[in-house]
Amino acid sequence: MLIIKIICLILLFLSVYYSIGKLITNHFSYLKGFELVIGMFITFGLFHVISVIPTILNAPVQMIYYITYPLLGLFIILSYTFSYKNFIFHKEINYFLLTSIIIFIGIYFLFDFIIPGDSSFYLPLIRSVTTQKNIYMIEPWSGITSQMGYMYYFVTYELFIGTLSHLFRMDSTIFTVNVVTFCHLVIILITSYTFLKKIIKDKVKTNYAFLIYLFVFIFLNSNLHRVFFTHNAFNFITNSYTGKTIYLNGLVILLFYLLNRIVSYQNKRDILFLGLFNLITPGLTASALFLQLIMSLVVIIYFIIYQKRQTDRFYGFIILTLLIPIIINYQFIIFASDFYLKSTLFIIGIESLFIVIILIGLFLYYYGNEVINKNQKVIKNIFYGCLILIGVASISGGIYLLATRSNDIYNSVALLPNPLEIIYLYGYNLVIFYILAILGLIYVHKKYPNFQFLFYSYVLIMLLVFLNPFNFPLVGGLITSFRTFHRILFILPIHFMIVLYFVNIKNKKKLLIWLFVIIIPFISIFHGLHPINNSNFYYKVKNDVVDIGHKLDKPYRIIAEEDFINELSMVTNNYEFVFTVNDMRQVEYKAYDNEELLELILMINNKNQFMAHTFTSLVKKYHIECIIVYKNNPINSNLQKYYHQSESLSTESIIVYLIQ
Repeated sequence: MLIIKIICLILLFLSVYYSIGKLITNHFSYLKGFELVIGMFITFGLFHVISVIPTILNAPVQMIYYITYPLLGLFIILSYTFSYKNFIFHKEINYFLLTSIIIFIGIYFLFDFIIPGDSSFYLPLIRSVTTQKNIYMIEPWSGITSQMGYMYYFVTYELFIGTLSHLFRMDSTIFTVNVVTFCHLVIILITSYTFLKKIIKDKVKTNYAFLIYLFVFIFLNSNLHRVFFTHNAFNFITNSYTGKTIYLNGLVILLFYLLNRIVSYQNKRDILFLGLFNLITPGLTASALFLQLIMSLVVIIYFIIYQKRQTDRFYGFIILTLLIPIIINYQFIIFASDFYLKSTLFIIGIESLFIVIILIGLFLYYYGNEVINKNQKVIKNIFYGCLILIGVASISGGIYLLATRSNDIYNSVALLPNPLEIIYLYGYNLVIFYILAILGLIYVHKKYPNFQFLFYSYVLIMLLVFLNPFNFPLVGGLITSFRTFHRILFILPIHFMIVLYFVNIKNKKKLLIWLFVIIIPFISIFHGLHPINNSNFYYKVKNDVVDIGHKLDKPYRIIAEEDFINELSMVTNNYEFVFTVNDMRQVEYKAYDNEELLELILMINNKNQFMAHTFTSLVKKYHIECIIVYKNNPINSNLQKYYHQSESLSTESIIVYLIQ
């Protein structure tokens, strides 16, 4: 049975991740509790190192299979061989954590959590690994074969999932939304609990803090995309299987702990570990490259500008170890064939900057003689001067963008919002959230002095250098685009500061008042989700869509209702949408410029009056081969006059018309 195979694969992956993580924590005892997230990171890291060059070269997918299967198999066997003696999850089972995870995941899987949009991109991209001859050669939203985008030259996580689904002979969507999602949720929840335990120490208080964390930042957080919260639940719920989710909600938490240790102990092994993160994590999501750069720069700035007593050799070591992996990844972008900045001057400038950074690191490491400590004041003046110059340039660019864009308030989710729009859209939640953030900043670092850097210095340097109103337009735009600027907030530990503030409130009435204030807007992750009985259990999409997806025998050029367009791509790659999910977004942002296709799709969705001559001529002009609508759509009475209904492809609730 399929359900038994899914359960067996979940147990297999969790046990493999744990055994590999156990190998690491046997040598780094302070990482105990993080076994699952470390094991997942090491496993993916091995795959990434092997497959990133073939991915850049757009090699045949078969090459990835032949290279990775034996190596991954050997890696798994070795990990079991060396860790079998310690292969138990815990000598003392944490029944509270186990029960919490089971209840949460049980509730989670009662809902159809696959929300169209992002899933219409990631799931067909993963499926293409098992159906296309070459890596990442499908344009997921439309279904047509195209050139790989430059941001995917070094992102290999979708390739990783697709390769595993092929290895275990399971449909990629079923494997992804069940096996991968379940593993990610377990990893994220255990990592969050472990991090809280490392801070609080007391088991009862840790359990209490974990419940508050789940309640405030999972159940009652925003399910809206691109909101100014540091721990938005959108990705956690609707894209649980993606690389960006395991990075932002899992690995970043481990990084918080690692960053604090680096500053506290200056251990070179920890710095090397962070350098490994800088090399590997961009394989999970392109945004990780810039986010890792920001976190690394905060550590470097702290050591050079604000903390004395280090040798030049140490400064050189940390610069080289943290920045060279990032420079390597940036080469993949800069020299990608479709990178949009092809200016020779730009390439020379950025490469010169990289060379200067490496030379400075080498000089400090081999020849430095207290250069940093002797010139601390000069370095500080240069640092603040650069901040001012960057701020002036950044705010000027931000003002220009605000002045030249459309002033539609609801476009702020896609474009650069101004402060008034932010308040209009999310004002109540933001006010409450950041009041709590300030209270946490004031209180937590005093209560937990061992985490002084993470909960105080790190946050203040982030605000001073990267998240102030002057530099934010530039910093937000450099992540991958302004549409993903909100991701920078995930690398701030403010959500944990709020949890720690709550857990130390001794007056329970005061705590209840705060929780009531948070509940008022009732923005829950479960808004917009449907009970699973409306969907196919394994695919998490409508049964009728699954049936049609399995029946399609070739990639028809399709025009269809929005709901169907959103879901079909999750089931099959046998489609070529004339109007795509991405086009829908462009319409929402008032940026779609094909008036004819817009008129056609509005008629299909019964939003414009059906005009027979216009409709039939546009169908012919765009070589449409298939029209798909739901039976309750009034347009059916008109379509039946002009087109043939396919009995074999149609289902109880969906009618498929084939164009002769």
